[in-house]
Amino acid sequence: MSDENLVDVDNLPGFKKDLDTGVIHNTNREALIRAKEIKKKKIKEKQEYEQLKDDVAEIKSLLSTLLNKIGD
Repeated sequence: MSDENLVDVDNLPGFKKDLDTGVIHNTNREALIRAKEIKKKKIKEKQEYEQLKDDVAEIKSLLSTLLNKIGD
């Protein structure tokens, strides 16, 4: 992809069309960086949520075990 084959896309600032392939590229680096940061944040939040679910399940199991021992 060479710059001379890229043209601006009408009504879409930050996007260019490659005349050789017809592919439209996002050339807005800041938006790309922000999107990657948002994706990382969402992945981290999902991992934290899954960890909390695991922790709650473990607490429930321990509590059940404790209650069973008390009831004996």
